[in-house]
Amino acid sequence: MTIAALVYRYTDAERAGTVPAWTDFSDVGKSFGGEVLTLEAYEEVEGRHLAFLRRLLALHSVDELEVRTPTVLTDSWAHLRSGLRFPADDALAMIRSMWRGSGLDCAFSSPEGVVIWQGFDYYIAVEVPDAAALSLAGEFGLRWFPVDPLRPDFSDGDDGPLAIDPEFFAHLSVATPTVVLERWASGELGRQWHAVADEADVVELRRDVEPNTVLAAFVGAPLDSLPETDAPGRICHVVPEPDGPPTALWDNDLNLVW
Repeated sequence: MTIAALVYRYTDAERAGTVPAWTDFSDVGKSFGGEVLTLEAYEEVEGRHLAFLRRLLALHSVDELEVRTPTVLTDSWAHLRSGLRFPADDALAMIRSMWRGSGLDCAFSSPEGVVIWQGFDYYIAVEVPDAAALSLAGEFGLRWFPVDPLRPDFSDGDDGPLAIDPEFFAHLSVATPTVVLERWASGELGRQWHAVADEADVVELRRDVEPNTVLAAFVGAPLDSLPETDAPGRICHVVPEPDGPPTALWDNDLNLVW
């Protein structure tokens, strides 16, 4: 049975806020309870978290992880999109960089049913096929408690997710000029506007757009101004993988939810 959990290092008193505790890499050099957090002390804790994740992945024979719900805040990550795959060690290095404020936030998932999200305040959100795997946390001085599933559930009647529109590019071909928003990640650096004025623009957009990107076309919109993303007449399309449907989930507000 799949279980989601938050894994953490804090004592009960630290979680309750009655004892001060550091929560972020930016706290290095600050004092907590009369003790200065040194870089060496921080790296010892960081290392235990990474060792736990490495063991968790090995237990489930995970050697590759897929990016989910990226938010990109710096140019160095602007290329990142949902669906890209990385070797497990590279993904762990990315998680380490997130803890250190690299300007990236994302989750990782695997076909084996493991999901990792770097969380907040030095909590790690994980989803695993069985609760027994979480007992590994104690070996690294960590604890955990169950939480709601990390993956979105649209079964309650909420609108979404957005889907493939097989006629999307045909709409552009017959209804130009059009403004198209291309979005591949959350954050200002994860999107781009395109002015589609003729058939050559349609061909170029179709050729260059990446899988799992959402495209929102605003048919008839002026090419010299940007429409609101919920403007009437919007046509949306989620770009599929080369060999199958998209793995990214976008909601009607053009938010990447998985």
